[in-house]
Amino acid sequence: MTTTHLVKFVLVYPPGQLPPDVKAEDIPDDEPIGSFEDYIFQFSEQPPELGTNHHLNGNQWTIAQVQTYQALQSTPGATKAVHIAICTPDGAVPQRPDWSGGQPQVLYIPALTNGTLALNEDGTNRYGIAVETPLNIPLNNIFEDWTLKYFQSFELVSASAPQSFKDVVICWCKQEPALVVV
Repeated sequence: MTTTHLVKFVLVYPPGQLPPDVKAEDIPDDEPIGSFEDYIFQFSEQPPELGTNHHLNGNQWTIAQVQTYQALQSTPGATKAVHIAICTPDGAVPQRPDWSGGQPQVLYIPALTNGTLALNEDGTNRYGIAVETPLNIPLNNIFEDWTLKYFQSFELVSASAPQSFKDVVICWCKQEPALVVV
Protein backbone atom coordinates (compact mmCIF):
# COMPACT_ATOMS: atom_id res chain seq x y z
CA MET A 1 0.00 0.00 0.00
CA THR A 2 1.58 3.28 -1.10
CA THR A 3 -1.01 5.68 0.31
CA THR A 4 0.18 7.50 3.39
CA HIS A 5 -2.78 9.67 4.39
CA LEU A 6 -6.39 8.89 5.25
CA VAL A 7 -8.78 11.80 4.73
CA LYS A 8 -12.25 12.02 6.24
CA PHE A 9 -14.11 14.65 4.20
CA VAL A 10 -16.88 16.22 6.31
CA LEU A 11 -19.37 17.78 3.89
CA VAL A 12 -21.30 20.44 5.85
CA TYR A 13 -24.47 21.37 3.98
CA PRO A 14 -25.87 24.91 4.42
CA PRO A 15 -28.76 25.16 6.93
CA GLY A 16 -31.95 23.77 5.40
CA GLN A 17 -30.19 21.98 2.52
CA LEU A 18 -30.31 18.20 2.59
CA PRO A 19 -27.78 15.68 1.27
CA PRO A 20 -28.91 13.92 -1.94
CA ASP A 21 -29.78 10.70 -0.08
CA VAL A 22 -31.95 12.37 2.63
CA LYS A 23 -35.60 13.29 2.06
CA ALA A 24 -37.43 15.90 4.16
CA GLU A 25 -40.21 13.39 4.91
CA ASP A 26 -37.62 11.06 6.50
CA ILE A 27 -36.78 13.63 9.19
CA PRO A 28 -38.90 13.38 12.37
CA ASP A 29 -41.25 16.36 12.84
CA ASP A 30 -39.69 17.20 16.22
CA GLU A 31 -36.17 17.45 14.74
CA PRO A 32 -35.30 20.86 13.25
CA ILE A 33 -33.66 20.91 9.85
CA GLY A 34 -30.26 22.40 10.61
CA SER A 35 -26.92 21.76 8.97
CA PHE A 36 -26.55 18.19 7.79
CA GLU A 37 -23.19 16.49 7.32
CA ASP A 38 -22.04 13.67 5.06
CA TYR A 39 -18.77 11.79 5.55
CA ILE A 40 -16.50 10.36 2.88
CA PHE A 41 -13.23 8.57 3.68
CA GLN A 42 -10.43 8.26 1.12
CA PHE A 43 -6.80 7.17 1.17
CA SER A 44 -4.49 9.69 -0.49
CA GLU A 45 -0.82 10.15 -1.23
CA GLN A 46 -1.08 13.85 -0.26
CA PRO A 47 -2.62 15.59 2.76
CA PRO A 48 -5.63 17.83 2.10
CA GLU A 49 -4.98 21.54 1.55
CA LEU A 50 -7.10 24.47 2.71
CA GLY A 51 -9.01 26.16 -0.10
CA THR A 52 -8.81 23.25 -2.55
CA ASN A 53 -11.97 22.14 -4.36
CA HIS A 54 -13.27 18.59 -4.54
CA HIS A 55 -16.24 17.12 -6.40
CA LEU A 56 -17.95 14.85 -3.85
CA ASN A 57 -21.54 13.56 -3.57
CA GLY A 58 -22.49 15.34 -6.79
CA ASN A 59 -21.48 18.80 -5.53
CA GLN A 60 -18.43 21.06 -5.50
CA TRP A 61 -16.87 21.41 -2.01
CA THR A 62 -14.06 23.63 -0.73
CA ILE A 63 -11.88 22.61 2.22
CA ALA A 64 -12.44 25.24 4.93
CA GLN A 65 -10.58 23.61 7.84
CA VAL A 66 -8.23 20.66 8.40
CA GLN A 67 -7.59 18.74 11.61
CA THR A 68 -4.51 16.51 11.51
CA TYR A 69 -3.81 13.39 13.57
CA GLN A 70 -0.25 12.04 13.49
CA ALA A 71 0.62 8.35 13.74
CA LEU A 72 2.05 7.21 17.05
CA GLN A 73 5.48 5.64 16.66
CA SER A 74 4.47 2.61 18.72
CA THR A 75 1.90 1.32 16.22
CA PRO A 76 2.62 -0.41 12.89
CA GLY A 77 1.16 0.67 9.57
CA ALA A 78 1.84 2.56 6.36
CA THR A 79 -0.54 5.46 7.05
CA LYS A 80 1.37 8.52 8.31
CA ALA A 81 -1.57 10.72 9.22
CA VAL A 82 -5.34 10.98 9.33
CA HIS A 83 -6.92 14.29 8.34
CA ILE A 84 -10.43 15.57 8.96
CA ALA A 85 -11.19 17.99 6.09
CA ILE A 86 -14.18 20.20 6.89
CA CYS A 87 -15.79 21.21 3.58
CA THR A 88 -18.49 23.71 2.63
CA PRO A 89 -19.81 24.82 -0.75
CA ASP A 90 -18.30 28.32 -0.34
CA GLY A 91 -15.16 27.48 1.70
CA ALA A 92 -16.35 29.36 4.80
CA VAL A 93 -15.64 27.72 8.17
CA PRO A 94 -19.03 26.39 9.36
CA GLN A 95 -20.49 26.63 12.84
CA ARG A 96 -20.54 23.05 14.10
CA PRO A 97 -21.99 22.11 17.49
CA ASP A 98 -19.87 20.22 20.00
CA TRP A 99 -21.61 16.86 20.31
CA SER A 100 -19.05 15.22 22.60
CA GLY A 101 -20.90 16.08 25.82
CA GLY A 102 -17.53 16.95 27.38
CA GLN A 103 -16.20 13.40 26.97
CA PRO A 104 -13.21 12.83 24.69
CA GLN A 105 -14.26 10.82 21.64
CA VAL A 106 -12.26 8.26 19.67
CA LEU A 107 -12.91 7.77 15.94
CA TYR A 108 -12.24 4.23 14.80
CA ILE A 109 -12.12 3.19 11.17
CA PRO A 110 -12.11 -0.45 10.03
CA ALA A 111 -9.85 -0.99 7.02
CA LEU A 112 -8.74 -4.13 5.26
CA THR A 113 -5.08 -5.15 5.14
CA ASN A 114 -5.25 -5.05 1.33
CA GLY A 115 -5.42 -1.24 1.63
CA THR A 116 -9.15 -0.71 1.12
CA LEU A 117 -11.63 0.82 3.51
CA ALA A 118 -14.38 -1.30 4.98
CA LEU A 119 -17.83 -0.50 3.60
CA ASN A 120 -21.37 -0.97 4.83
CA GLU A 121 -23.87 -2.90 2.71
CA ASP A 122 -25.11 0.39 1.16
CA GLY A 123 -21.57 1.31 0.03
CA THR A 124 -20.96 3.98 2.66
CA ASN A 125 -17.78 3.94 4.71
CA ARG A 126 -17.85 1.98 7.93
CA TYR A 127 -16.64 3.84 11.03
CA GLY A 128 -17.52 4.28 14.67
CA ILE A 129 -17.21 6.76 17.51
CA ALA A 130 -16.49 5.59 21.02
CA VAL A 131 -15.68 7.08 24.41
CA GLU A 132 -13.22 4.26 25.06
CA THR A 133 -10.52 3.22 22.64
CA PRO A 134 -11.18 -0.09 20.83
CA LEU A 135 -7.57 -1.14 21.48
CA ASN A 136 -8.66 -3.62 24.13
CA ILE A 137 -10.01 -6.02 21.48
CA PRO A 138 -7.66 -9.02 21.20
CA LEU A 139 -5.81 -9.41 17.91
CA ASN A 140 -6.93 -12.23 15.61
CA ASN A 141 -10.47 -11.99 17.00
CA ILE A 142 -13.56 -11.08 14.98
CA PHE A 143 -14.12 -7.32 14.69
CA GLU A 144 -16.89 -5.87 12.51
CA ASP A 145 -17.16 -9.07 10.39
CA TRP A 146 -13.40 -9.43 9.81
CA THR A 147 -10.40 -10.78 11.68
CA LEU A 148 -8.56 -7.99 13.49
CA LYS A 149 -4.84 -8.04 12.63
CA TYR A 150 -3.45 -4.82 14.14
CA PHE A 151 -4.27 -1.27 15.20
CA GLN A 152 -2.72 1.98 14.08
CA SER A 153 -3.24 4.93 16.46
CA PHE A 154 -3.13 8.67 15.71
CA GLU A 155 -3.28 11.69 18.00
CA LEU A 156 -4.40 15.26 17.30
CA VAL A 157 -1.53 17.60 16.38
CA SER A 158 -3.48 20.59 15.04
CA ALA A 159 -5.69 22.94 17.04
CA SER A 160 -8.74 21.33 18.57
CA ALA A 161 -12.11 22.42 17.16
CA PRO A 162 -15.73 21.44 17.79
CA GLN A 163 -16.18 17.78 16.96
CA SER A 164 -12.43 17.04 17.20
CA PHE A 165 -11.51 13.56 18.32
CA LYS A 166 -9.14 12.72 21.16
CA ASP A 167 -7.61 9.96 19.02
CA VAL A 168 -8.19 8.19 15.73
CA VAL A 169 -7.61 4.44 15.40
CA ILE A 170 -7.44 2.47 12.16
CA CYS A 171 -8.43 -1.13 12.85
CA TRP A 172 -6.61 -3.13 10.17
CA CYS A 173 -8.52 -6.33 9.45
CA LYS A 174 -8.29 -9.30 7.14
CA GLN A 175 -11.32 -10.73 5.44
CA GLU A 176 -11.31 -14.44 6.15
CA PRO A 177 -13.06 -16.96 3.89
CA ALA A 178 -16.58 -17.70 5.11
CA LEU A 179 -16.94 -20.88 7.11
CA VAL A 180 -19.03 -23.47 5.33
CA VAL A 181 -21.05 -25.83 7.52
CA VAL A 182 -21.56 -29.24 5.90
